[in-house]
Amino acid sequence: IYGARNTIAIAVATTLLSFAVGVSLGLLAALYRGWLDQILSRAVDVLMSIPSLIFALVLLTIFGSSITSLIVIIALLDSTRVFRLSRAVGLNVAVMEYVEVARLRGEGPKWIIAKEILPNVMPPMGA
Repeated sequence: IYGARNTIAIAVATTLLSFAVGVSLGLLAALYRGWLDQILSRAVDVLMSIPSLIFALVLLTIFGSSITSLIVIIALLDSTRVFRLSRAVGLNVAVMEYVEVARLRGEGPKWIIAKEILPNVMPPMGA
């Protein structure tokens, strides 16, 4: 267990960063739709089309093999799956009546995501 603490810390940090990036970008894409959704979805499709291990090794060669760059690179590559899941669930929630009511009340996008959409997408996301 003593020898695995670095591995566990890297895995936890990578997972937290991956979920933070994937969920935030997925919910933004679901809320705004349109051109932002198209750009983010196509960027994620491009990242998912490249083999992850080879791409991670290339990026580690470019940016150096520090622990920080390892965590960031793995988190960004893993956030593509989280993005797709959160976008799919967010699209279903973003068309609900209570989200439309919040828009009509004049609430901002941060408030709509934090108070209306995020609490309703957390159960399917596994939290």
